[in-house]
Amino acid sequence: MLLHLDLQKKLDRTEGSRELKVQMELDAGDFVAIYGPSGIGKTTLLRIIAGLSQADTGFLSINKSCWFDEEKNINVSPQKRKVGFVFQDYALFPNMTILENLHFANSNAALIQKLLKQTNLEGLKHKKPAELSGGQQQRVALARALVVESPILLLDEPLSALDHSLRQDMQDLIAELHQTYQRTTLMVSHDIPEIINLANKLLVIKDRDTILYDQPKAYFERENLLDEIEETGLILAIDDKELLLQIGAKKRRLPYSKETLGAIQVGTKISLKRWVLPSKIHEIERQ
Repeated sequence: MLLHLDLQKKLDRTEGSRELKVQMELDAGDFVAIYGPSGIGKTTLLRIIAGLSQADTGFLSINKSCWFDEEKNINVSPQKRKVGFVFQDYALFPNMTILENLHFANSNAALIQKLLKQTNLEGLKHKKPAELSGGQQQRVALARALVVESPILLLDEPLSALDHSLRQDMQDLIAELHQTYQRTTLMVSHDIPEIINLANKLLVIKDRDTILYDQPKAYFERENLLDEIEETGLILAIDDKELLLQIGAKKRRLPYSKETLGAIQVGTKISLKRWVLPSKIHEIERQ
């Protein structure tokens, strides 16, 4: 068990106060999506873990090291926790280059160089955040969070500001980096297909209870919040890590396993399954 917490905090909202209560045990390498309505306390939970907010009661331990215990008056500072955190607005230092942003988090030059390559930022490392696109800034924020070398990675709606195509690319990158570094990850998200693609566990926060589920897809199907569709992709190219696929009028990249390689080649058609939100009636045209 890597993370163990039992926390309570009173939240003051415009519609009245509520109590955030979370009990959770996570293993190393778990990827947990945090799901629930706006204002329910999802971001607050991340901030408590990082030490940026304080719970009213309870405890939090990481790798059997106590970070917070209200009864014992223990509250380790954010600087000593050294948690990797990707904020919604990325929170990059505007006066620093990309390389300087990463060096500020950790002076491990070898790891920085590795992450720059993995996130395709090598050619941009001397630029400042204002010179980058939203997707590039997102990659910098993700690399900076990973360079901290913390056992915990916190993502606060990391892809919410990106368009659909870029979100898909970033989901693939996050999945690849998680597989490489195996950081225990907690990600706030409202995007159900995104949660299905990335998380192996789901923490649902509601007004009356907070429950950790082991199968995110099963939860959303049970709640009638998810439809599965099947589509065909044509392999256009194969590189060391990804397939380039033609799916309808669009092209997209897809990671593949070594076991798959022997069964595919350029020109092979493959069947893909993905999850989408159920259709809703938008407008009724009267005859």
